[in-house]
Amino acid sequence: MGTIRVARRLAVLVVAVICIAAALLIVWHALTPAVLARLTTMQLLVPLALLVLPVLALFGWALDRRAVRKARGL
Repeated sequence: MGTIRVARRLAVLVVAVICIAAALLIVWHALTPAVLARLTTMQLLVPLALLVLPVLALFGWALDRRAVRKARGL
């Protein structure tokens, strides 16, 4: 059971790091004024979502684990 928990935690962290790296690459590409002027609002929100959502997911996961522990009386 412990190995599965570690693997799950590692997988979530890997996905979070990949999302943040992708967001940073998109921002790096869009830093030139010529490219930035052609982007739509949705295209500007994608890097923001890739930066914010993994952090929110990890925070929500921690809150859920804490609530489960409290419900079980641990």
